Parts: sequence; structure tokens; C-alpha cells
Amino acid sequence: MKTQAKLIVIMAFIALSLIKCETALDPNYKWLMSLTQPPGENENAQVVGEAAVDPGSSTVVAPVGEQEFELQVSDITGTTDFIFDTTKTITIQITVVDPIAPVSGCMVRFLDVVDPVTSRVIFKAVTDGSGNVKGSFTVNSTTNQVRLVVDVFGETIIRDINIGSVKQINRTLTFLSQTTPVTIIDSDNDGVADEEDFYPNDPSRATKINYPSDGGYYTIAFEDLFPKQGDADFNDYVVRAKFEEDLNTEGKVVRIRGNFLHIAKGAGYNHTFHLNLPNVTGATYTLKRYKPDGSLEFETTKTVESFMGVEVMPNSSTTLSSSNSNTNQTLVLGKKGEIEIVLANPISKLDLGPVPYDPYLYVINTKKEIHFAGKYFKEDGTDIYIDPTGFPWALMIPGDWQWPYERGNIHEAYLDFRAWYTSEGNEHNDWYNFPVTGKVFPIN
Repeated sequence: MKTQAKLIVIMAFIALSLIKCETALDPNYKWLMSLTQPPGENENAQVVGEAAVDPGSSTVVAPVGEQEFELQVSDITGTTDFIFDTTKTITIQITVVDPIAPVSGCMVRFLDVVDPVTSRVIFKAVTDGSGNVKGSFTVNSTTNQVRLVVDVFGETIIRDINIGSVKQINRTLTFLSQTTPVTIIDSDNDGVADEEDFYPNDPSRATKINYPSDGGYYTIAFEDLFPKQGDADFNDYVVRAKFEEDLNTEGKVVRIRGNFLHIAKGAGYNHTFHLNLPNVTGATYTLKRYKPDGSLEFETTKTVESFMGVEVMPNSSTTLSSSNSNTNQTLVLGKKGEIEIVLANPISKLDLGPVPYDPYLYVINTKKEIHFAGKYFKEDGTDIYIDPTGFPWALMIPGDWQWPYERGNIHEAYLDFRAWYTSEGNEHNDWYNFPVTGKVFPIN
């Protein structure tokens, strides 16, 4: 059992300053507290007719009366460099304070809002001794709204945020309060109640995050002629991939799991598939490989000082019996690799970076590595893995992506693809959902 503080809000004077604030009295939400002073006892009670407009939320009309807290919005908007991403990563900092001190122990969650009744956790942590939660979340680039939920000792505040043009979510919740004890069940004594703790008996971790958030998978596709320009069919080496991260109470990553299934090899070259985790200092990993029939083929456990160059899938000539790239073929699944990485030290998402981290293809014939764009640069600042025409050798696409047939190309197979990348992702960011019949390999 554990004691925390239950906040009893008395009144907050909302100053109409240059900083944008949101009123607590939005009738669409369950609010943090009820007023504890009878009307007229507080001489500083303010009447506010309409809340300030949050660029990440809809306009809120506030009821007349005392305001219980203010939410300062300092979000940073704009666009990031376009590197053919079909996902976007947004950094976050949430701060909870009262007029005297920061408020620790508040649960902060971000949810990927799919529909009014379905949502999935994409980040979760409790505020530290400074009242802060810092980290990041990654969602598909088609996602335009997430939900911020702050649990303050049994009470809940909710805010939907439009992330269409947001790069960083920076918000401060400020209020006046007194405290009284409240008891929670916390079996592992990590500061997270059992009902909120995915690992209630493990103090080292509290939350599991799925990538993609729907529990499905990404499709990772490579062209293998680097440094020469490829034929843009993106079927030379294709894997389905999904990831899980275990976070501790601070929102730092303590474990990572990856699952990789080989599904296409439309190339004459052979390859091995590798994974880097930049900035990881010390880890123990267990790697398992399975035959197409599901039987275990290989297993190893190793401890490494840095997680760089770990071979997840062996020679591609041994992992798939069909190219899965010609018109007379039907899908044949290949071998699968599963890896779990236990980090020696928790690492911030800001330092680890977003999924898929740094996977790469090693081409045995040419002895070249092929990485995603945005990872490695020449001395003049140009991207090593963007060709002279501005095109990459690797893509990651959400879900059940159908790659082009051999001797085809992605422009013919997906007519919105060119508009997507020439607009630097501002148009047709769902291009991968609209294949041209007869131009892509059937996967069902």
C-alpha cells in the first residue's frame, strides 16, 4: 500500500497574459477538482467568457465562474526535414506545479485516438520530483489527433490535441492546492498503481508500448544497388517488422523487442539484416530464429557493450524459398527473427530515437550497408542514403503494404507516391493505401 496526495483545489486566478492558457471548466471533460469555497468568499474569483484558443485544440467556451487551474500551452509548430517518413515523432514535456512547488507522482498519458471509444497508449510516465515528464511518441503520419490524459491522484483532466503541424508538445498545468492522503495498491512499490502498471510485480518497468500502436506491423523495403540508383521496385529485400518498448515510471526505455518476418527477395544479390541502437551503452539480448513452419531454428543470448551491427536475419538465400515478386507467384512466408534487448541502463526516448531505430541491410555481393535516410551524412552535410535524384534506398510503410512486381516501379504501382514525396509529405500521406491493381504483389 502506498500513500499519495489528493489535491483539493481552492481557486486559481487566471491572468490573461501573453502565454496562452486553457480553462479547466470545459463541460466536455471530467475536471480535476470541484470548488471548495462557497461563492463570494474569494475576492479574486475571475469571470472568463471564452477560453484562449489552443492551436492544438478546438476553441472551448468556458462557463462563468471561478477557474480551477490553467494550462499553459507552449507547443512548437512547424515541419521537420522530409526523409520519406511515413511516421512522425513528437517530443513532449508536461509539467505539473502549484504556486509553491512542483507536483510529483501524477500519471501522464498520451493516447492514439482511433475513434470515440477506442484509444491506445503511446506514452506513459509519472511526473518526477520537478513535476516534469519528458519523452516522445511515434505515430503514423496520417494521425492528426492524440489525447493527453493527466491523472492527479484520482482525478482526471483530458485534452485532445491536433498534431497536424505540431513538432513539440510543451504544456504546464498550474493550480493552488492543499493535500490529504489517499491510498493506492502498488505491489512493486514503483509509484504506479497496480491497475495502471502493465508489470505490477516488476519495479523496473511499468508500461508496454506497441509500434505500430494497433499491434500490427510495418513493412520495411530495400533497394540493394547502393550506391547506384535502384529500379525503384522496392522488392529486393522486404520484411514485416513490429516493435515493443517497456518503459519505467519515468518514461525511459528499459527493454525493447523486435519481430521480423522475411517476405520478399526480388534480387539476385544476397543480404543479411542488422539492427543498431545508437546511444545504448550496454545490453543483453536474446535472439531467436524460426523456420517458416514455426519451429525454433536458432537461439543465442549475448551481452554487449554497445548495440551496433547485431545480425538479426542471416543470409537471405537461406531465409525465403520464393522471391515473392513475380506475377505467377503467390505469397510464401519466410523465416522469422525475434529479439529481446534488456538495456543495462534506462535510456530516454529522446536519446534512443524513434522506431525502427537504425535497421540496415548488408549486401554480401557488394559489401555495402544500406540504411534509412536521415541517419548518416557526408562531410558536406549531404545524406549518404539519398541518391543524386533525391531518392532513398529504404522505406518503412505501415501495415500490409503490397510491393511492386519485379520490373515494375513504385511510381506506377502507387500513383500518389510522387505527389507525396515531391510535396515533402504535405500531400497524399496515405499514398500506400491505394495500390494499382495488377502492378503490386498480392499478399492475401
